[in-house]
Amino acid sequence: MGMIMAITGVPGTGKSTLADLLGERLGWEVLKANDLVRERRLWTKKERGVLVADMEKLARAIASSIARDKDMILEGHLICDIRIKADAVVVLRTNPNVLRKRLMARGYSAKKTDENVMAEALDYCTIRAEGKYPRGKVYEVDTTGSLNRSLLSIVAIAKGKGKKFFPGKISWRKELEREALGVK
Repeated sequence: MGMIMAITGVPGTGKSTLADLLGERLGWEVLKANDLVRERRLWTKKERGVLVADMEKLARAIASSIARDKDMILEGHLICDIRIKADAVVVLRTNPNVLRKRLMARGYSAKKTDENVMAEALDYCTIRAEGKYPRGKVYEVDTTGSLNRSLLSIVAIAKGKGKKFFPGKISWRKELEREALGVK
């Protein structure tokens, strides 16, 4: 039976890049939630130029796409909001100040950037994933720095050596406090 690893996190944390690199390194298939939403028209409306996914249809599409005899990576920011049969759920985390720069460089609006930075600062994806998946299946990897270090951390999780990546070690509280006080 294959291993199913989900990689999630807010936009800009490196999900697509790291999922692709991990897939290449380990020879695993990569399934991207956003591609499924677009290709299978699993959305209900467009809001501010963004497709709003039908989460029930997306969960069913992912479930039907999983090959239980193959190792697979499921990638997408929506993964933390649905329950799928995953052996490991890796939430990618990025320092909010770095995340803001990444999103602005992508051309995100100030409002969309602020929403995603706040979601990251408040641990949105980790909290959602911990509510959907059993204890011991959710991990956090800080992707603020080296891409290679982040990749090696995820490889360790895939090999069953991920205990040091259990949630609770990454906190952006100080960044939140600085932002609230207007301190740079």
